[in-house]
Amino acid sequence: LSKEINSFREKMLTKLHYFCSSQNIQTVVYKSGKRFISSSPLKNVQHMCTEIRIPVPWGHVAGKWWGRQDVQPVLSLHGVQDNAATFDKLVPMLEVDAVLALDIPGHGWSSHLPQGFPYDFMDAVSLMRFVIRHYYK
Repeated sequence: LSKEINSFREKMLTKLHYFCSSQNIQTVVYKSGKRFISSSPLKNVQHMCTEIRIPVPWGHVAGKWWGRQDVQPVLSLHGVQDNAATFDKLVPMLEVDAVLALDIPGHGWSSHLPQGFPYDFMDAVSLMRFVIRHYYK
């Protein structure tokens, strides 16, 4: 498992880009733990996102949509005690047309579950079902 994690980490690090300056778009590319400066802008950078609210039986689910809204987005879910803003710096580094980051119930700007309902990460499965039904009726 450790080798798989390190392999995954290495692959992700080779793809990550960080903005050095908002004035002059430069990136720092991490490869094998080393930094390389590049002055070329990223291909599919999306600087703006749209805040979304999807109705669900217990209230609403909040999220952020980056990029085109006429294509199927990459769906991003955060971890425990986090929110969709986690992806604010990651999304511009991805070479995709659209990303939808959701706040799972009780996190970020999403509604809390009704009193007495326990929170479980498997709630994310139900959440994805509501999102798919909302956008792809």
